[in-house]
Amino acid sequence: MPRRVKPSEDCPPEPPITDFAEGMHLYLGSTSTGYKGVWKTGKAARPFEAAYGSQRLGRFETVTDAAICYAKRHELGSDAASEWLAKCEAKRLASEQSAADARHAKNATQPGLMREVDGFQLQLAPGTATGYVGVWKTGKVVRPYEAVVSGNGSTGQRLGRFETAVDAAVCYAAYLQSGPEAAREWLAKCEERRSAKERKDLDAKRALTLAECKKQGIVTECEGLQLHLAPGTVTGYTGVWRAGRGRSGYRVELEQRGSRKSLGRFENVVDAAVAYAKYIQKLEGSTSALTGRKRRRPDGEEDVTTSRAEAKARGGNLDQPGPGPIISAMVSTSAYALRHSRRN
Repeated sequence: MPRRVKPSEDCPPEPPITDFAEGMHLYLGSTSTGYKGVWKTGKAARPFEAAYGSQRLGRFETVTDAAICYAKRHELGSDAASEWLAKCEAKRLASEQSAADARHAKNATQPGLMREVDGFQLQLAPGTATGYVGVWKTGKVVRPYEAVVSGNGSTGQRLGRFETAVDAAVCYAAYLQSGPEAAREWLAKCEERRSAKERKDLDAKRALTLAECKKQGIVTECEGLQLHLAPGTVTGYTGVWRAGRGRSGYRVELEQRGSRKSLGRFENVVDAAVAYAKYIQKLEGSTSALTGRKRRRPDGEEDVTTSRAEAKARGGNLDQPGPGPIISAMVSTSAYALRHSRRN
């Protein structure tokens, strides 16, 4: 039910009652409005209604307009009343358009919000969580914004998730202005840009890890294999642990589908790391034909191997990463190794 608006709150003050306007003699009456045939609707928009007997003539913004419509119907007929109603409607729409243009100009100058990107006009929604129409926060750390189209037969259609609110707003605008294909193209462009940034960050992490390993004197390559490094752990290598309990040497273990798999014990930490690298290489060889994933080697080339093989060896699957991020077949900063290093 529409909210009833008190005149003292949102409605403008009513004009004084008059018996003549627009060349018409108005009919006064003992009603709440002061005019015969004019009533309050209790609505915020067009709060006055004119009725001639059982015939409803229309709703109006001011009590005077409603009284004029009643007078025209009484003296000139239904056509004159309809023409006056149309004139009042045109005046109201023009006023609303003017107010909308003023809001549009204010939004366009609001700091922090972009109005146009790549030829698409973004729809602003100042005061909302994102500042754009159709853009919502996902609550996720990765790609925290989502574009969603609602209404007009497309209720709740998700267009995709993005790194920034602006990218999501562009996707929403592309869908409305150019269609679903344009929205998909923008989503693919954003995904490609995000992947490039991730590769760049990965290369930076790799370089930092190599520098840290060289600083600590950790061997990074042996027997033609790139060892899996975990700087900051007790041994410096992923999957390599001290034998413990007064024993000398090192043991190689990894978690696979919820259970531990032992690869043996070694006197030298490098030999243990080589055993781990050989096992991962063998595992990658058995899965690369299925996945077809390419991974960059330290020399800048690409191996047709899976960067998720090590996650599978640790009990994960090919769709979900393992206990920690894998930098490459050569370098790995494993949260798994960090978590269990205290046991050694």
